[in-house]
Formats: sequence, structure tokens, C-alpha cells
Amino acid sequence: MSESNKKLKTLIRQYILEIGGLLQEEPKNPQFEYAFKFLYPNKRGVDILVVKPKNKNHIEISKGTILSKQHKSRFDALDKKNKISFIRQLQRTITHDKFQFQVVSNPERFLFVIIDKVFIKKSLLINTFYKSVQNVFSCSLGCVLFIQEYFKEDVKLEDLSTRKDVNSGLYL
Repeated sequence: MSESNKKLKTLIRQYILEIGGLLQEEPKNPQFEYAFKFLYPNKRGVDILVVKPKNKNHIEISKGTILSKQHKSRFDALDKKNKISFIRQLQRTITHDKFQFQVVSNPERFLFVIIDKVFIKKSLLINTFYKSVQNVFSCSLGCVLFIQEYFKEDVKLEDLSTRKDVNSGLYL
């Protein structure tokens, strides 16, 4: 790894901590110079992934979300036309914020990933990094709210303000 990549890796690790993230691991992948998986905005937050692809002058900040069992079963019950409509509306929600995305839909799961690329010229500023992480997080939250509304889920106020059951599917 080049000296500039080592400095950038150290800087990103520092920025994650400064913005309130909690480092979880450094996933290894031959396509990446390095990667960080962290919880954001705090230890009760969501998984965010930052990767530096090999031989590229950018980093990618991403957040993946899998539909809960309840939402997946409701999605599976839709006819083909409504499934396509749901996916298109989800795509519009994501692209409205000008992010790249991937959607994976198969019999086992429905997953979408929101991706922001941050290009590095000389250095990476903490404000640039923070805005990208915050924007990916906010877009992901907007998608979850869209999904809840689309499937007309009855959500109680206490479900939105507490976090007793993180596996309930109501949270990111």
C-alpha cells in the first residue's frame, strides 16, 4: 500500500471516531485497499461500510438494508406489476438524493444498498466525510420510512422512540 493510501486509511479511521462512529471490523477483500465497517451514529446505530477500491481515486460509503421478514412476506405477496412498482418507487427514493444503488431480489431476500462515492484529490476533509456518511444514513432512513408506508405498517409512537427489539424490522 502506498504512503498516501496509508495516510488516508489512518485519516478515515480517525474521522469515523470523530463523527461518533464505533469501529466494528476491517473487512478483507482482494478488491479493496482497505475497508471499515462501523456503527453510526453511535453504538446503537446502523452498519456503515467505507471501502477504498484498489487503483481508484475515491472511497465508497455504503449502507445495505434487508427487508424484514414481515416486509419480505408482504413483498412476495405482491403481483409482478406491483413488485416492479415497489422497486421503481424505492429506486426513485434513492436516486432523488443522487446516490448509486444496488437492488437484489430473490426468493431468499430483498436487499438494497445505497452507495456514495467521494473522490479524493489531495486530501479528504472531515466535513466531506461526515456529510457523505450522514447523507447515506438519512437516505437509508428515508427508504425504511417509505417501505413502512408502502406496506401500510401500523407503527406506534413508542416504536419510533425506543429500541427494545432491534430485530423487530422497524429499525435500520
